[in-house]
Amino acid sequence: MNSLSKEKSAILLAAGNSRRMKALTNSIPKSMLKVCGRRIIDFHLDNLYRLNFSQIIVVLGYLPDSLRNYIGESYRGISINYAFNKDFAITGHSYSFFLGAKLLEPKASEVFLIHADGLFSQEIYLNLDNSKWKNIIPFDSNFKIKTNDEVIVIQDKGFIKSIEKVGKSKTYKGGELLGIHKFSKNFINQFFNFLSTQKDESWKKFNYEPLLNQFLQNNNININAFDI
Repeated sequence: MNSLSKEKSAILLAAGNSRRMKALTNSIPKSMLKVCGRRIIDFHLDNLYRLNFSQIIVVLGYLPDSLRNYIGESYRGISINYAFNKDFAITGHSYSFFLGAKLLEPKASEVFLIHADGLFSQEIYLNLDNSKWKNIIPFDSNFKIKTNDEVIVIQDKGFIKSIEKVGKSKTYKGGELLGIHKFSKNFINQFFNFLSTQKDESWKKFNYEPLLNQFLQNNNININAFDI
């Protein structure tokens, strides 16, 4: 199956209120900020268009009308669907993922999960799309610790062994996790079901990385680690 024949969907996580950049995001979500004269969200939409995605799901929360009115109901022929995380201020993006995954088209075979407030080069998009691997998370081995809460990938022989906060590991082989991943629809369904069957709803307050790590540790699933 080549890239053009795949049914590809993307989930853009855009619900957060960006507390660290509050001076710049009082009136707009972080993904609406401009970089080199263009809004961050535009870089994502253009890259997904170039790769022939058929569905884009945007998970809204903070100032939802700003982003929805800007994007509209379609983008250059791509269907745009919206999920709304009304509890964005008290939940992590695990819950935003959960809400977005509910809207995936049944025919989708490949899903990009993207932090909408991040900037990723066109090359990263292309490498993920062209990779033969169904499940892949890119990381940056040349990252520098700036906040002490960076999330890192521990990998061995190209496969992810764990995902954890940088402060928990003094020595490791890997790098900082990037906020763009490619997963098969089957993997998305498995992780979604894992979240659905949690004994209580406390998982919603966490970001998805620790939950994804728990899921990987409990199951024999290979995710490839790709160093940019």
